[in-house]
Amino acid sequence: GLEGEAIEKLILKNVRELLIRLTKLIPIVIVMEDLHWADTTSLELLKSLFRIAQTHRVVFINIFRPGYWQEDDREIETLSQWLPEIEFAEIAIKPLDKQMRETLINSTVQVKGLGYAVKQQIVDRAGGNPFFIEEIVRSFIDEGAIVRTNGIFEVTKKIDHIQIPSTIIDVLMTRIDLLEERTRELIKVASVIGRSFFDRILKDVATTIEGVDERLAFLKDAQFIRDHIRMEELEYVFKHALVQEAAYESTLIQQRKRLHRKVAQSIEKIFQERLQEFYGMLAFHYSMAEEAEKAEEYMMKAGSEALRSSASNEALHYFQEALQ
Repeated sequence: GLEGEAIEKLILKNVRELLIRLTKLIPIVIVMEDLHWADTTSLELLKSLFRIAQTHRVVFINIFRPGYWQEDDREIETLSQWLPEIEFAEIAIKPLDKQMRETLINSTVQVKGLGYAVKQQIVDRAGGNPFFIEEIVRSFIDEGAIVRTNGIFEVTKKIDHIQIPSTIIDVLMTRIDLLEERTRELIKVASVIGRSFFDRILKDVATTIEGVDERLAFLKDAQFIRDHIRMEELEYVFKHALVQEAAYESTLIQQRKRLHRKVAQSIEKIFQERLQEFYGMLAFHYSMAEEAEKAEEYMMKAGSEALRSSASNEALHYFQEALQ
């Protein structure tokens, strides 16, 4: 069979041909969020696909943080460095200015009795970060400073004593601390699994927590997580990476190690028929559990699987990690 570069070229050829055929039927817009988390092999594939946009009816909208890509030992700050031969429009998303912050609050925080002074505190503290503004308001709801009565949000007397945290992490930590004890424990377990987590894995790890479905529904309603189907499995995703980070950092180090081990063992048990899809994840969890032999075993397997899939950069990474 084909190996290495030949497989890569065949995959690229098939994807390009499919995309070109689709553009002849309808115009296509492809949106990719969090592109800064893409692996090197995927980015190289995208480079080739982006060139189709110059001659066919397809637009790529790529959302990423600047300064997150590495190429030839240099940091890529902008698309003009990464794709000098391709035409594109680059839009830098800047913090909201004062007027826009006020507009956002007035349009999204329609709360009866919320005074001008409190709104200004939110505006000043959020520093132009719309996610920060949203989380501050949700923290008010969590603390009972804002309640919903007959479909209308109203302030309570608690608003006079509310303290607005200084940073987004502080806001998220406050919201997590206000959760009921077992729900708080559940979100910490989920954070150890990762930014996304399968329903079956979470339930297998969190066996001591009752009413998991109801607690997950509550966390969805509170805008901590959302769900979808992936790999034919129910999967939950933390709404924002910072939510997962805050929950993870609030977990004791020894508890994290224990949970990482349980997560790895759960993956081995539940997905034993398709374990090759989880080699990298298993290597990570066993590494965080400080089980060196198991971590090395799965790093080597992940490297071999990456080579088989023609992802040479990722294979090299896993082999180097295993050597260390």
